[in-house]
Amino acid sequence: MLKQSLIEGNISLRHNGILIDSDLEVLQLYLPMSLKTKIKKKAEQDNITMDELMLELVQKEFGQ
Repeated sequence: MLKQSLIEGNISLRHNGILIDSDLEVLQLYLPMSLKTKIKKKAEQDNITMDELMLELVQKEFGQ
């Protein structure tokens, strides 16, 4: 039932339970403070986190 509901990531059965892995990876990025400020303001306007905003933008660019 869990696997049918899963949108992204993996579900693994373990000897001591179930592991739900988001399948997300870290991408560290350095950018000018002025650009980060713009990203933060845009995220606040959209009522989402900066991570969610950047994920949306990258997904649009690379088609996921």
